[in-house]
This record gives sequence, structure tokens and C-alpha cells, in this order.
Amino acid sequence: MKNFIYIISIFSLAFVMVGCGEPDYPEPTPSVTTLSSKLTIIDVHPTDKRFKIRVDNRFTAKDTVRFVKAPDGKLYNTITLAVPAGPNRNIAVTEYTGDAYIVTDRYAATAATNNTSFIVLNGDKTVVTRVADDLVLPDPGMAKLRFFHFANGVADLKIVNTADGTTTFSIRKFNDAKADFARFTTIPAGTYNFEARNANDEVIFVVNNLKLDSKGIYTLYAKGIIDGTVDLAVSYGVFKH
Repeated sequence: MKNFIYIISIFSLAFVMVGCGEPDYPEPTPSVTTLSSKLTIIDVHPTDKRFKIRVDNRFTAKDTVRFVKAPDGKLYNTITLAVPAGPNRNIAVTEYTGDAYIVTDRYAATAATNNTSFIVLNGDKTVVTRVADDLVLPDPGMAKLRFFHFANGVADLKIVNTADGTTTFSIRKFNDAKADFARFTTIPAGTYNFEARNANDEVIFVVNNLKLDSKGIYTLYAKGIIDGTVDLAVSYGVFKH
């Protein structure tokens, strides 16, 4: 009788041990979220060359920029891309034909941040100048504006408001995109007439009827090449972020 009870007890214990074990459920599959950083690329390279853009060695859906107008009369000098967040992102500018690499820009892309990269002809070299974009909206009735100088062969430039003669942006050297210049200046929304002047107050080009919307954010930049003609002439571009 004792042996029978002992055997039953062993079977009961075994049943309890098996019954209380962890169930053999499959491992849960974590959700995958692709985080990205926004990158705007602007071609200020004053030639008729076309460039293609690679992100981490892959061509993007919208991958081609050019400084001059296309045969359809439109300007395709700007594209905006989503760059996967992470270290050592590789943004490459390549030849349009043959895909040969011209210049690369490696940086750590932080999720939910914004940057603008300019393709610049600096001397005889093509370089990429990248700046951070603070796209926090200004208050209603206000706009944000900044200015860069990418006009080849042109002396230092400043931006003067012709309405009152005040200097909106102080002297900028060619391809100088240091942090102070990358910051936006908050000004009242409205329509402005500006003059780009050199250090001697000689007018290099004018910006007429530039409309800055309430809560709008804009980058104004000088482009072209000295003695250039038609599309290559010294002028300006405006990008609304």
C-alpha cells in the first residue's frame, strides 16, 4: 500500500512539474519603426552639369539635380530626401552619366532633425556644405529668413533692406556657412525688396517683391558665377522649408 501511494505521489509531482512549466509560445516579433532625418539638397554649382544623389550607396527615387533650367524651362535644383537615422550616413554626389563619385558627405543623421546640403563649386573642386535647419515655426505674423553666399568669384556680400536702408544680414564670405549664419533671423512677415551689396556698398543684384508668409521659413542664397550669362549669371535663389 505504501509503495502504491509512493508511486501515485511521484506521478502527481511529475504532472505538477510539467503542468507548471512555461508554455512553448513563439517569441514575439517586435514592431519595426524606420526613423529618418530630412535632408534638402540644393545645387548651387554654376555649370550645366547634372548630378545624381546616392543615400548609403543607393540612388533615391528623386535623385537628380541641375543648376540650370531643364529643356522644359523649369528649375530642378532642389530635392528633399528622407535619410535613415543612424551614424555614418553616406550622401554621395555622382556624375549623371557613368555614376562616378564626385564627393561624399558622411554624418550622423538624428531622427526628426532637418539639414540642408549645398553642392558648391569651390575653386576647381566640388564640395558639399551642410547646415542644420531649425524648423520650429515662428509666431503668427512673423517669418524666419537666413542668407548664404554661393556666388562664385563675387566679393563678400551683405543684404540691405531698401525700405529703410538697414542691413538685414551682415557681410557673408563665399561658402561661409558657420553656425551663426545657419541660424534663421525672425522678421515680420510681408513683402520685401533687398539689395545684395559688397563691402563698398556696390549693388551686385536685387531681390524684388520677396513675399515672406506668416510662419514661413526661408533660405535666401546668392548663386551664379561672375561674368556668367543667362542661367549662370549672378543672381539669387529662395527655398521655402
